[in-house]
Order: sequence, then C-alpha cells, then structure tokens
Amino acid sequence: MSELQMLLEEPYVLKKYGKYYAHNNCGYTESWLKAEIYTKDYAVNHAKNIDGIKAVPISSLNITLESLNEYLMRINVVQKYLQQLGSADDV
Repeated sequence: MSELQMLLEEPYVLKKYGKYYAHNNCGYTESWLKAEIYTKDYAVNHAKNIDGIKAVPISSLNITLESLNEYLMRINVVQKYLQQLGSADDV
C-alpha cells in the first residue's frame, strides 16, 4: 500500500483462521503489529476469493495510540542501534 493511499483511506489487514497475513506476505502472525496492511479494495477482493480469509479494517482491531507508541519506541531503539553499527563500519 502506498503512503498516499494510507493517508486517504482506512488500512485493512487480512486475517485467516485467527492469524494475520504477516508483513511482505511472510507467513502468518498473531500480532496486528506485524501484519501487512492493504487497501480496502485489495483486501476485500482477496478475501472473497479464498475460504477462511477476512478483510478486517484496522478500526475494528482495538488499537490504542499507547500500544502503537510503545511498539514504535521499541522499533526506534533498534533503528538507532543499527545506525550506530553502520556508523562504526564507516570508521
């Protein structure tokens, strides 16, 4: 999903038998934080063609800003660490 599409419409995730399609279609995950996001059109069309798959709008996932911010903080720590490693490699 392009960044512009994400800003203009509600993102969707795909769920199959209780698990989400993982980022980059790398299997399944129990965490919405690791789920791939899709446009509504893609998710709905994909889900209608395969048994057991549901297109789920993110507004129905009970996502809180607090839980999202905690996740982003952890990702930021990893990003900064990897940036430091990159800087050390340049020396």
